[in-house]
Amino acid sequence: MPTHKQFGERNCQRNQFTDMNQKEKSADKELLNASASERKLNSNDLFSANHVDENDKRLCSEESTNIIVDLNGIKTILNTVSKYKHCNSTDCFDVLEEMNSRRGLATSLLFVCKSCGYSSSSMASYISQNSYDIKTRLMYGMRCIGKGKCAARTLCDIMNLPPPAKFERLNSSLCRALSTA
Repeated sequence: MPTHKQFGERNCQRNQFTDMNQKEKSADKELLNASASERKLNSNDLFSANHVDENDKRLCSEESTNIIVDLNGIKTILNTVSKYKHCNSTDCFDVLEEMNSRRGLATSLLFVCKSCGYSSSSMASYISQNSYDIKTRLMYGMRCIGKGKCAARTLCDIMNLPPPAKFERLNSSLCRALSTA
């Protein structure tokens, strides 16, 4: 009967001289010595230093970053992590889009507290050189890929976004800026 070679699991050989997880190990030891209620409170703490690392490469902290966001997502995040300072209640936020303030892709968001009725609004894009930044970025992006107003309108229709407004005015101002540069 021939012998069979058996393959086993390989152990991972890490660097034995440096301990990269020293802080995590000490935090875990403290958590193991804590009571059950303290462990539950610490595991639910959303603002704990264990949950968010400022140097994490997956997180973007730039102020000029533009993203397309679903309003329900913002509403869920606000209700999960916030407590309103005036009425001291949680799970009370509602995020709405003010339809009469829509300026193409730029729109105004209205934050409303459902328990006390307080509201605050803010534009979703800031103004740079007499135009909203999101419009300029869309127009410049379409020009970079060799497309124009019709392609931008089609893209906005497919993405269920409002159509771009004043495309020609932005295009001419961008042409002037590019010719001077």
